[in-house]
Amino acid sequence: EDTVELVDVAPTVLDLLGKSEWIEQAGMQGRSLVPLLQGPLPSQRVAYSRTLWNKPRYAARSREHKLIWDSRTGGSELYVLDSDPEERHNRFGEDLLVGGFLRQELYRWLREQEGLRVGKGRSERAVVPGDLRRQLEELGYVHQLEEAKQ
Repeated sequence: EDTVELVDVAPTVLDLLGKSEWIEQAGMQGRSLVPLLQGPLPSQRVAYSRTLWNKPRYAARSREHKLIWDSRTGGSELYVLDSDPEERHNRFGEDLLVGGFLRQELYRWLREQEGLRVGKGRSERAVVPGDLRRQLEELGYVHQLEEAKQ
């Protein structure tokens, strides 16, 4: 019943492996879904997606609503998913509060993505916990990465 994203997979796997501290250390965007496996939690989480076009369409989806913003035209669409699962009745001009909230959340997410793309707020070097680094060294990955830098 909750809204989840693909970026939640890695944090969930790490949490299931008992390595939840690595999630924050690595600065992962997603969240662990392990609490959802234990039962439903109240959530107003918004999930985001985009098309792969040069001028993409973006979406912000909550449990009840979906906002689509077309960067080519600037147009927005808002759907009430319970009553309109096939997304045929655009309610963007009718529900200004929900439409405005989701658009604001979408723009905030887009600013975050732009910061990640240009390297703002992120270290160029990954923070790798000591025990993981040792495991990677044993597998030969860290050595390969060091050689690739040279």
